[in-house]
Parts: sequence; C-alpha cells; structure tokens
Amino acid sequence: MAENAAGAAFRDPRFTALSAMEWPQCEVEVSLLSVPRPVTFADEADLLRQIRPGEDGLILESEGRRATFLPQVWQSVPDKRHFLSQLLRKAGLPLDTALARCAISRYRVLKFGADRPDGG
Repeated sequence: MAENAAGAAFRDPRFTALSAMEWPQCEVEVSLLSVPRPVTFADEADLLRQIRPGEDGLILESEGRRATFLPQVWQSVPDKRHFLSQLLRKAGLPLDTALARCAISRYRVLKFGADRPDGG
C-alpha cells in the first residue's frame, strides 16, 4: 500500500512529483478494494453499457501494462469513454488501443478519511 501511495505521489508520468511545499495541503484517504471481478464484454459498446460511473473501480490490462482508477476518479472524469481513454493513458498505452484487446476488471471500495462535513 505504501508503495502505491509513493508511486502516485512521485512517479506518475501524468503529473509532476509532489513537492515538499504541497505536502501540508494533502489529505489522506485509504481505499479498501474488493476482489476484482473480470468484466466479460463483446465490444466497446457492451463494455460501456456495463460499467457503472461512481461505483466501479476499473483495472485495465493489455500488452503487459496495467492501470487502475478508483471509483472516486469518476468525480473528475464522469464520461465513460473519457474515463477509459484516461485509463489507457495511465497504463502507457496508445489512446487508439482497441478495448476489445484489453482485460477489464471491476471492483468496489470502502474508503476512509478525506471526507469531511465541511467539504475541506
């Protein structure tokens, strides 16, 4: 778990690394993931019908690469197609990668921390 947090903060190629000045502004949220379940789909349209924004965390695997987005990511990327394209990007795959060639799994989370009544 600590390795994933460090990777997100310092090694995600989509963002600049977290700086010492940003650290005091960070909030910690822990997500307990359910066991991922494979999504069986015939084509992209079928996959889009099956995924549930705001509920499903997704794992995408293809060509030896893998990436995941927690269900919380739907808050900033609510469009299903855009969500999947950003997941391809996170995995380091070309955006034109055929989703039919990818293995997709879904999971749910129980999250702890970061949610505060004042919205802060």
